[in-house]
Amino acid sequence: MYLWKCWRDVRGFFFVGIAYLVILLVLAIRHHSVDANNISLLWVLWGFTIVHAALLCVLAWGMGSLGVGGEIGKGVGAYLLTRPRQRKLFLWQEWLISMALLSTLLILAVCIFLAEIRLHYFGFGYQTTAMPASDVFHLKYIMLAGICGLLLVALVYSMTYFFTMITRSSSRGLIFAIGTITAYLFMKMEINEYAPHLSSHIPDLVLVPFIGHASATTLHEGLFVSILLRLTVILLFPLAAQFVLERAEV
Repeated sequence: MYLWKCWRDVRGFFFVGIAYLVILLVLAIRHHSVDANNISLLWVLWGFTIVHAALLCVLAWGMGSLGVGGEIGKGVGAYLLTRPRQRKLFLWQEWLISMALLSTLLILAVCIFLAEIRLHYFGFGYQTTAMPASDVFHLKYIMLAGICGLLLVALVYSMTYFFTMITRSSSRGLIFAIGTITAYLFMKMEINEYAPHLSSHIPDLVLVPFIGHASATTLHEGLFVSILLRLTVILLFPLAAQFVLERAEV
């Protein structure tokens, strides 16, 4: 029953994402925008994924602000949280359902991009333009681009969920999450400007998996360690929210 409630809470955001993808698909079919004359298609794939992950962050902010913390603040969570079930089950069900929906939207966006490349270079069954040498259709690189985008979306969602829990308010949780992301971007920009020697020690908000351009594109060293560290940070937010929830007075 609670799974159904979680779906009802966030389905509006999911359908907005689907509508956006339908528009994206129509544009991809009617207006081929792929241009890789001077850049590796791997970079185009990564850039496309990150741009659309950033757009999905808007949905992630909305979904994260609808967590159980907001329900406690409104006084409507007492009934559920006083039932003989572990509170953490409610939290993790919400988190997993929202992440599954956001992941689905991002995967569909990547599929649309790959279909656009296919149409751009091969049309409907025949090659129309010389396709540059690239591993863009290699599953490993598709997964890497998707992971980079998903890590960004998951960070935004998890952070918003956590702030909603500790503030017990959807609006305040949303404001804190947006403010934290904005402050981090501003800090990174200032460090790049005034202390460039420290810049390499402050990770970018978005994971960049490649170095080089065109045929010289390679994977960053320590890429998978960076992925694991970012995943750890992301999971710390729902774990911290669980800690707060299990000790909350309702």
